[in-house]
Amino acid sequence: MKKLTQEDIKHTAFLAHIKLSKNDIEKYEKELNSILSYVDILNEIDTSDVKETSQVTDISNRKRKDIDSSSLPQSEALSNTKNKARGYFVTKK
Repeated sequence: MKKLTQEDIKHTAFLAHIKLSKNDIEKYEKELNSILSYVDILNEIDTSDVKETSQVTDISNRKRKDIDSSSLPQSEALSNTKNKARGYFVTKK
């Protein structure tokens, strides 16, 4: 197994736009390498006789009937906001 280095952690943090302290980098290096070590142990298990599955509960999608109902009038929906223009909510871009 390839171990993650502090440079790997720094690069990942850079890509995710996350600022990490030196202590954070050391902490995550240790924790992530521990997780990867555990995954290596799991990879050693013979799963050739295990049937593939996407879920194990046998629950199928439960759907409710689509029933038309009246919606909130536009004026009432906009009544509690200060930021509105031409019948729409105004939000920051």
